[in-house]
Parts: sequence; structure tokens; C-alpha cells
Amino acid sequence: MDRLRPFAATAPRRFAEALSAATNEITRRTPAPRDFPFFGLDHSPGADARRLERLSELGIFRIYERVLDLSVAFGGPARWLARRRGCSVISFDPNSQRAAASRLLVTRAHLERSVAVGVAGFGKLPVATASFTHAWGVEALGSADDASPIVAELFRAVRPGGHVALQEWISSAPGNSSARIDGYVAALAAAGFLDVRVVAADGPEVDEAAIVGILRERVIELLGEHGSAEVPPVRVGRGIEPGPSLVQLFARRPS
Repeated sequence: MDRLRPFAATAPRRFAEALSAATNEITRRTPAPRDFPFFGLDHSPGADARRLERLSELGIFRIYERVLDLSVAFGGPARWLARRRGCSVISFDPNSQRAAASRLLVTRAHLERSVAVGVAGFGKLPVATASFTHAWGVEALGSADDASPIVAELFRAVRPGGHVALQEWISSAPGNSSARIDGYVAALAAAGFLDVRVVAADGPEVDEAAIVGILRERVIELLGEHGSAEVPPVRVGRGIEPGPSLVQLFARRPS
């Protein structure tokens, strides 16, 4: 998604419309994977099928679970969870334009009955206490200076016995990696979660299918047709130093 990132960051609604239109063209001859209705271009680079499978499996996500999703992209993991695991998902994004783009993709994927999208800061979510069986966030906390208020809000939202699963990029800079992981673990424990686990999410990268490259080029063409293709690079969040790694964190609210 790197070449598309500037468009996605500066014009999320236009990006979502172009992605949907290009996908419609492509799927006339090549069906999209069921779990990736937009061939994964609505996901962040780390949110591939293999990692999402492990995040949901170790997080004990099952059919009919009610999931709170934290999103800072286009809601791809929420739609994946609905399609793959049969969960009902409410996804929140602090950015109203991204949330609108996510809603458009939910509609185009025909997932309105399974996925709802709202706008809210992660530190104060408009949800009832203990109203979710699970909560998850895929690369959603990296820009937060302090994850503690967000994790505390997840604890409030998840029912007793419920689970939380998070995937985050961790800088490999000397000393920073362990400090950042320790910070997440401490925040989960301080909020009241038990059985906190950290699992490395790195592994062999899956080669991109040729159809995904074709779709990406078509999206770029469509975006260029409706405005200049020369969009200055935009870094999403605070950014990650060279050589970051992915970790997955799991925890449980006491019964």
C-alpha cells in the first residue's frame, strides 16, 4: 500500500471510492478472496491473512462474538473479522473522513449487518460498560503517547471473561523495543487484565499476487483522473524507525 499511502492519508473518501471502483472492474474477471473483498489494499502492510489468523485464533475469536475494533485506517481488519470469523463488529476511528471511507467500503462489501463504523477518540468510547465479548486493535495504538487510557477503556468495554488482542509495530532501536513492549504489558496489567502474553508476529512475507499489483496501478490511475497524482508523501502516525517488528499482545478480563 506504500504508493497509495499519500492518497489514503490526504483524501480517504476519494481513495475508498477509487479502490471500490477498481475492485469492481477487476472482479468481473478475477473474483476477490472472500476474506479480502478489496484484495487487501484496505489493510495496513502488517495486516495480512497469516497474521490476522493468528491474532484472532490466539485471541479466541469465534462466530457470534461481539467485537470492539480500534481502527486508524480503512476498517479492513473489522471486515476481515466479520467475514472470516462471523463476528459482529463495531469499529471506531478518531478521524471522521477515514470513518466515512470505511463505511463506504463496508457498504460495497455488503457487510452492513455485521460491521458498524463510528467516530470517537480511543480514550473515551461511546459504548456501554461490559458490552463486548472481545476487543482488538490492529496497529491502532502506535501514535498514542500513552496507551494506558486506551487500554483502560478497552477493559471497561469488554465483559468479564472477555478477551483483548492487539497487534503493534515496535521500533527495533536499541532499548526502545523492550521499553515499548513493557509499556503495553504494564498498561494492560494496570487496567486489570490477566494472562497478558506477547507473541512475535514477524515471519516470512507472502509474495504479492500479480492481481494485487494490477489493482494497485488501476487505483492510482483512477485517483490521478480526479486530481493530481503528485501528492506529497504523508507519514501516518508518528512513524517507525528503520527495522521495526510486529508484536501481538493478548489478555483477558477477569471473570
